[in-house]
Amino acid sequence: MWRLKLRPLCGDSYEPDWQRFRPLRLSREVDWSDWLAWLLGTSATGHFAETIFGAFLNCNFISPKTEREEPKGQDRRADIVLQWKNGGQCTSVEVKVDDDNFEKTFETCGILERWKPGVRWTHTILLPEGAKDAWNATFPHRASIRVGMILWRDVAHGLRHSLWEGQEPVIWQAWALAFCRSVEVRLLGLSLPLPSNDGFQQLVMAARWNEILETSEAESNKDMKPEKKAFLQEGVQLYAEAKDIVETFETQMVCLLKDTIDGQPSWMQGPIADKPKFCSTGEQRWLYTTIKGKCPLGKEASVECGIAWNVARQNNPIIYAGLWRENRQQRLSPPEGNESMGSFEHGGRDGSYLYLPIPSSLELEEPLNSLFDAILKREPKIASVLLKSDPNAQDNRRTCEE
Repeated sequence: MWRLKLRPLCGDSYEPDWQRFRPLRLSREVDWSDWLAWLLGTSATGHFAETIFGAFLNCNFISPKTEREEPKGQDRRADIVLQWKNGGQCTSVEVKVDDDNFEKTFETCGILERWKPGVRWTHTILLPEGAKDAWNATFPHRASIRVGMILWRDVAHGLRHSLWEGQEPVIWQAWALAFCRSVEVRLLGLSLPLPSNDGFQQLVMAARWNEILETSEAESNKDMKPEKKAFLQEGVQLYAEAKDIVETFETQMVCLLKDTIDGQPSWMQGPIADKPKFCSTGEQRWLYTTIKGKCPLGKEASVECGIAWNVARQNNPIIYAGLWRENRQQRLSPPEGNESMGSFEHGGRDGSYLYLPIPSSLELEEPLNSLFDAILKREPKIASVLLKSDPNAQDNRRTCEE
């Protein structure tokens, strides 16, 4: 969508090498201030200024009178002073690229207010993302002077918003795009989130780009609700830690299921086919293993058992088991009188699984005993070649029979 929007300005060369192409003089902090002041002062719509300063004041943002290095003759001068058209309101902008000397900002604000005492002043400071913590540590000590914080990403977003509107003169749009891409590449370190990049870094970069490129919902047709965006932003910060936690959890759950079954050899006539493993179907998560064997006539049979999440309309995890003869799943139903055991179908098959809630103790032997006993009772000819009677399950079996 952005390629189509910028084609009148860029043709098909939407993404030149901005690391090597230097359309602007940006070797010093004053150069960044010069270009920013020019774009603010020559905007015919005021969209750019409103995006940046709209949170701090309400005024006519179109083409303010823009002055640099004021007041003249002072040791401390504001990088940019904006005088708004509705009169009586001025905004100072302290531009920071790599300088973190914040104390002089407050001195400059005091000089400006004495320079034009009858003006309603709004003071702002423009910072790189990495300087936020240092500024937040400094600002409370000088709370007598209010200074609003603006980030360079806000500048990029404001320029992108104006370019998307497409209502500025073409010459303004051309230089705005050049300055915007310089900000994005040199100050924000944004690069294209290519599929070849590391998955985590690709997610981080995509989330950062989304914040810069998003415009109004009606124009961009974006499907990014505020709560979804907040979820992504928090997820980007927590992803690495969360991924490690999930991997550790899955490893431990595999060990839990494997140790439970390996510790009860009397359950099985045949060996477990595979180490327990995880799989997903939509929002459902499964940890399963399979016990295989052959019926008297030589046909294969198997019991699948494991743990499942978001299955059988259950909000809590369950432990389940099912029976196959060849590739046909058998239909199972809970024993009469056992209200805690249920059954469910999955994947459009004719057969069904039995399940029980997982106990809070995570002791899986007893629920597995009950599930295997129910399968043996329901399909004794098939299940008996896979499962043995477990002496520890006699009481459970007697309860089911009663």
